[in-house]
Amino acid sequence: MDKNNHMNYCFDKQHIELSYITHFFCDQGNINSLTDLLKVYESYSFDVVSKIQFIIVDDCSPVKYEIENYNLNITWLRITDDIPWNQGGARNLGVTHAKSDKIIITDLDHILPEETLKHLVKKNNPGRDFFKIYRKDSTGKIYKGHSNLFFMSRAHFIRFFGYDEEYSGGYGGEDYRFVKFHKYHGSRQRYLSKKFVCYERELDRDNSYHNLVRDLSRNTIIDLKKEE
Repeated sequence: MDKNNHMNYCFDKQHIELSYITHFFCDQGNINSLTDLLKVYESYSFDVVSKIQFIIVDDCSPVKYEIENYNLNITWLRITDDIPWNQGGARNLGVTHAKSDKIIITDLDHILPEETLKHLVKKNNPGRDFFKIYRKDSTGKIYKGHSNLFFMSRAHFIRFFGYDEEYSGGYGGEDYRFVKFHKYHGSRQRYLSKKFVCYERELDRDNSYHNLVRDLSRNTIIDLKKEE
């Protein structure tokens, strides 16, 4: 399929089997941390990526950029309120715009190989289960998944109110509370088979990242109150 026909096909969302949600805040030189990722996904088999909606949430980045054309089904969103560490808000917004009930939520520092995405496209709806994904390093060693990369149901995410945005504005706590709240309400945290992994990415943290300070003091107080 040529590029023009592919892009026209992208406007129709009835065929979408998986929504892939990621977000970024770049206050340095460029957004290559994101665009390099999209270029890799663009190289995957059309039979796989044509069934995936890629939702990109710009969390009020001050960096100026042009949105390139990709042979992907892309929904590009931008938050206009400058809230530090607004990961929870960005994820909530992305899930709201998902066209599939099967969603995967991840940061930019991870990439899923084609076989893993193909598996998620074909996999049954996770229902009340939410899955982590094992990681594999350059030597082939498999190790535990990241604490905020999830494959789950959009309906289940929304049923329990998504991320608690009281944490937005400060660093830390929102992923821990998200998982704990879901488990409290009967959600089951599981892992995908070790046959289907993801990889950590090397990001350019000097030119295509952010300069936010990781200070837990504000959100530690918020989290302690939620334990009461």
